[in-house]
Amino acid sequence: MEKQNSEISQQELIIKILHMHDDMGMGFRKVSRELTSQGYKFNKDSVNRLYNKYKLNPPGNPGEDKELTQLKQAETRQLERLGLRKEKAEIRKRRNALFVEERTMSFEQRKQLFINQEKLLRFAKRVMPIVDPMLWDEFSEFCWERDYDLANATAIALGSMKDFESQPTFSGIRKFDEYLRRGISEYLAGL
Repeated sequence: MEKQNSEISQQELIIKILHMHDDMGMGFRKVSRELTSQGYKFNKDSVNRLYNKYKLNPPGNPGEDKELTQLKQAETRQLERLGLRKEKAEIRKRRNALFVEERTMSFEQRKQLFINQEKLLRFAKRVMPIVDPMLWDEFSEFCWERDYDLANATAIALGSMKDFESQPTFSGIRKFDEYLRRGISEYLAGL
């Protein structure tokens, strides 16, 4: 029982030190004098050590719970990783948009995608997993299950160059990746 009382008095003592220093603005020398007048024998260095030891986690403070501290640290790490993943995903989308714009900038470049099925397939394999990963996965599985040539099926889904070139433009830009996505979606819906 004595041990418990001494622990409680030690906690009370630490709380007093923190209160006198932080709330009342007393220096460590004044705190040690005040404690000496109350019957405790502490010099300014001992008060300073106790203060620094318990400053961040005073006794009775829920922050001293190790599990809570670990959970908060784990949450912080997880939020940082999530933020990093979101940032990477956004960068991938922007890079993908630049890639599409670069590959479909001129009429001749677009024409190659309509004529050469292998180039179109390489383009689709790079672009579609970012534009609509679920649709591309479904389309790939569909072709694999039915033993369809993926390059040929992608070309059929894309349609004719005349249809693409005659579509209305938005701010002077035709979105080839969105056109391909819509074509694949219609292809799957039609079969």
